[in-house]
Amino acid sequence: MGGLSNAVAGVIGEHPKAVVVATLAVTLFFAAWIPKAELDNDNYRFVPAGDPALQISERIDDTFANTNYILVGLERTDGTIFDADFLNLLIDYTARVEMIEVVERVQSLVTSDYIYGEDDAVIVEPLVPDGDIGDGAALKEKVLSWDFYDKTLVSKSLAATQVLITLSEYEDVAGDAAGNAGRRKAETDSYLLIRDMAEETFRGVANVYVSGLPVISASINESMKADLLFLLPLVIAVVLVIMYLPLKSVTAVLYALLPVFVSIICTMGAMPLFNVKLSVISTVIPVVLVAVGNSYGLHIIIHYLDGPMGAFLGGGVGDRASAPPTGRENASLPPEGDTEAHSQHDTPKESPFGAFGGKSAFTPPEGVPMRFHQATRPRKTPSGGPHKAFVLEVLKTVWTPVLLAMLTTLVSFLAFCYTRVLPIREFGIFAAFGVFVAYLTSVTFLPAVLILAKPTIKFTGIAGNADCGKPEKTGSRRDVLARVFTAIVTRRKRVVFAVSGVLIIVSVAGSFKLIVDNIFIEYFRRDTIIVKSDEFIRREFGGSKVVSVMLETDTPELMLHPDTLSALDNLNTYLVENVPGTGKVMSYTGFIKRMNQVLYAGNNDLSYYEIPSSPERYGKTDKDELGGLIANYLFFLADAASSYTNDPFEPTAIRSVVQLSTVGERDTNAVVSAINAYVNEHFPPYITVTVGGVALVEISTNHSVVQSVWTSMAIAFIGLFIIVAWVNRSIAMGFLGVLPLLIIIVINFAVMGVTGIKLNIGTAMIFSLTMGIGIDYTIHFLEAMKRALRESPQTFLEASYRTSGTAIITDAVSTGAGFAVLLFSRFVMLAQFGALVSLSLINSALVGLLLMPVLLLVMKPKFYQKLRAPVTSE
Repeated sequence: MGGLSNAVAGVIGEHPKAVVVATLAVTLFFAAWIPKAELDNDNYRFVPAGDPALQISERIDDTFANTNYILVGLERTDGTIFDADFLNLLIDYTARVEMIEVVERVQSLVTSDYIYGEDDAVIVEPLVPDGDIGDGAALKEKVLSWDFYDKTLVSKSLAATQVLITLSEYEDVAGDAAGNAGRRKAETDSYLLIRDMAEETFRGVANVYVSGLPVISASINESMKADLLFLLPLVIAVVLVIMYLPLKSVTAVLYALLPVFVSIICTMGAMPLFNVKLSVISTVIPVVLVAVGNSYGLHIIIHYLDGPMGAFLGGGVGDRASAPPTGRENASLPPEGDTEAHSQHDTPKESPFGAFGGKSAFTPPEGVPMRFHQATRPRKTPSGGPHKAFVLEVLKTVWTPVLLAMLTTLVSFLAFCYTRVLPIREFGIFAAFGVFVAYLTSVTFLPAVLILAKPTIKFTGIAGNADCGKPEKTGSRRDVLARVFTAIVTRRKRVVFAVSGVLIIVSVAGSFKLIVDNIFIEYFRRDTIIVKSDEFIRREFGGSKVVSVMLETDTPELMLHPDTLSALDNLNTYLVENVPGTGKVMSYTGFIKRMNQVLYAGNNDLSYYEIPSSPERYGKTDKDELGGLIANYLFFLADAASSYTNDPFEPTAIRSVVQLSTVGERDTNAVVSAINAYVNEHFPPYITVTVGGVALVEISTNHSVVQSVWTSMAIAFIGLFIIVAWVNRSIAMGFLGVLPLLIIIVINFAVMGVTGIKLNIGTAMIFSLTMGIGIDYTIHFLEAMKRALRESPQTFLEASYRTSGTAIITDAVSTGAGFAVLLFSRFVMLAQFGALVSLSLINSALVGLLLMPVLLLVMKPKFYQKLRAPVTSE
């Protein structure tokens, strides 16, 4: 590692201007791509390519008209939906919506077909022919004569009506190849236009509720923009405040954040550069980069301020000039330019990760912490003066610990690259890219800027206390924390084990309550209009979630056979009457039954509202002749039933569209299971039945989310184990280092199960992310213990807690506060993500500071036995 850091430092020292110019040029290049970013939260993007449920859904949509609906609910609080003035507004709204390019057809009270008999003739015409509304009474009579309209166009109370807007297939929307890139945005804008037009048209006349997956996806895009504009400045402000508390310098904080700003610009520009559209979880990336990436630049700045710049600058920088002499300057620094002042015997021997665990030939004066000592080992003063030499020395000092922190975080993000859910995979790739950019600019761009700017920073924070050579006061908070933690670890091992055991048992029990569900509407807070709209549609009408039951036969004769149609119609009745969660069933059989009614009994007599199945009742000799009778009906239903058959006159495939009032996977599964069970028991063997649709695609997404969790966790666990084992040259230490992560994961599952937080696309990312960040606490404390074991084996625990314990807790709190900003997101999913990450980081710090040292004392790995002198007592 030392060779690489020396090489990089050499390039920066010789060409700082070139490094700065190159970094700015690359940043500007990526910035130019940011305006081209596109948002896309289409539900099918969350489904893995080749997924069986997705293929079935696409085949059903290809066979029939698609079920990509926008549902507009209109509720009259004063008046009736059959009022002439209201209906005229509905006519106007329907006509305007039909003009929108992405709209295929509009089904409403004023456009839907009505089948009736008159003078021995069957007539199929719109409910409102030629726009002639009259007083609305005739329309009401028609609607009440056929239950097809119930919960489809009108509510049970007749106080609300629904407009079903079927959207064109994506490929059918006009646009050439050059315009394809912006076509999705145009569609999204059209969805929002449909919503806004409804609110404008019916303002003061009816309450408007707009739902359906296209609107939900468009609303996610809309909220994403608001989140990005609000959350990014907020998290930056929070991090600024947190970083200012120890640094006490706005200038120092801004320098430390320079790499973060570069990484955010490059990452958000890289996504449109590689034609990757932003999804709802992409909102997290800038927040993650600020919360995680700030530590890299912070390491540089703290060491820059903590180091004895007076030795290089002849007096100090800002308040540093007034710091009392420590005797350190002449003890550890060679004369300027003298590279041979120390013999080979005096040269420190470093571990694979340098300062972390490396041995030193120098002994710092009493009261001066080891970090101060390690930050001031000069090697060679490059041309350009002592300030440049000091900056490069700082770079070499922090190189390996910062690299180690970056690698652990990188592993956790790259673990997402092996999941089946595309947006999670994209998040992993670009978050990893952003973390790497933050690291790279921290060790290149930031040192180059410091060399050129030579900032004079008034600094009275960390360096103004013990780290400047001033001993801390006895009884300081750091000292108290060290004593308390040491007492717990050395005197209460059994208590630590007992509490950990109970916590694990309780957490495992709580984790069984975890619910796996990825429901788009639950992304939003309950008080938002989109959630209220969806609740209204589910309560008053069929619901916004759809399952299609497709029947296929070899010939039209088999499809129109009474046994086939009766089986489907009986299934429809069974679902409505016996299966909770079934909101409404719209079926091909409904049109056959209506035709049969008007021909044999009239418009309002329900005695013949049935599938003809008794030959004697209809004067036929057998059911085959009844099939011929049914075939005659098709000439009247060519247009009205076109959405439910693959051919208007010779169908070999028909379907029922089951609208669900369910929300979660469990209830949807119950409906689907009921369908499959009924089909297996009651359907003729010559019928092929396929159940599919958006609801099943949603369930498949849930399964992919679970797979993503286990895959990413396994990969992250293996990667982090390898890093810890490599750093410590010990497989046992690898297991010891990652063991606390397993406990944190179980606690997370339990918290989610007990609080009702569902495992979805957003919360699935928590586990690998917290593993990558939380492992740093364990690694840093292990290295602090190893250093303390070499220097003061009898008091190594207290020394470790004094130097590293406080820093770990501070870092956990500050990083957790950065993620806690997500609590203000418009998305419940991201708010839960932020809260869980914050909690996990605190838990990671506490487990790493308490359980891991106890395990170390009990297990006594080889490095511990080598470095520690015989223990007299604990």
